[in-house]
Amino acid sequence: MSYLKANKPRRYELWTVEKVIKLLKQLRLISPREYQRVYKATLLFCQSYISSLFTRNMGSMLHLREIKKVINGSTEIAYELLDALQRLTTLSRFINDEFALPKGLVIWRNGVEIKVPAVKYSKLKEDANWDIFEEIFLNTEIPVCVCDI
Repeated sequence: MSYLKANKPRRYELWTVEKVIKLLKQLRLISPREYQRVYKATLLFCQSYISSLFTRNMGSMLHLREIKKVINGSTEIAYELLDALQRLTTLSRFINDEFALPKGLVIWRNGVEIKVPAVKYSKLKEDANWDIFEEIFLNTEIPVCVCDI
């Protein structure tokens, strides 16, 4: 990953899934084609990645470059994806109900096993355990490497 060596200094952070979703919705995570391959994630990859967020397995680091971008007439901090397109597109697709969770997903809360239904995100919100799912999923931390402007 030679582009990381060229873009010093770097800082390492932990971002919650909730923060990443917010940045995606605000269009503050940008994916320039020159850095990213075409999105090709399989359903198995998608379900595995989202399952890892529910089980708090942080997984691979996201590599981003901090930039300035004009959003709604004002200059804002935004982020270019250097390495994360497959994972962030998968997260966006899950939030937008494009696929369901896999069967057999289990999480643990205070020593109690809780089965997560194999449904899409909007249906998950209807489950009696939604408050637990939401707290675990949205507060899972993802490691991020941010290259400065």
